[in-house]
Amino acid sequence: MKIHLIFLLLVWFCGCSNQNPEYDLNEIIKTESKYEYKLKGNDQSPTGKIYKILKSGEKKYIGELSKGIPFGDWKNLDEAGNILEQVHFSNGVPGRKYVALYHENGKKSLEGSYLRNKKNGLFAMYYENGIRSFRGEYLNGSGVGIWLYFDEDGNEMKRINCSLEDCK
Repeated sequence: MKIHLIFLLLVWFCGCSNQNPEYDLNEIIKTESKYEYKLKGNDQSPTGKIYKILKSGEKKYIGELSKGIPFGDWKNLDEAGNILEQVHFSNGVPGRKYVALYHENGKKSLEGSYLRNKKNGLFAMYYENGIRSFRGEYLNGSGVGIWLYFDEDGNEMKRINCSLEDCK
């Protein structure tokens, strides 16, 4: 009976110790290869979650590595923890990128997506009061659908049909 208990504890302990470690963003460096990371001070390719410590001391996860190669969603955060950019990686290759910019007051001023460095998907712009000033969609860098423009109270001011007009 004691042998079974010891064996179970050993299996449990070994299973728990195989969890992926976590690394502070300051512990890794990008190699000369475009999207590969190594641990500072040695040549190891880390596997695990990457985090950033914000000015407030809060820990925010920004991405994951597998043998030094990024996968899944990676975030670039400002010191307040706002997402400035989010890129999805598949097999170390960047795909769709989400970008956001902020006014000095911390409210979002612009957000949108890129695919292969071209605007792709919904884009929106905002006034400093947080009210949306523009909403439009892109497909491979060209405006599509109906674009809407709003005043600072959120009332629609203008509507453009990108099927009839050149929207850029």
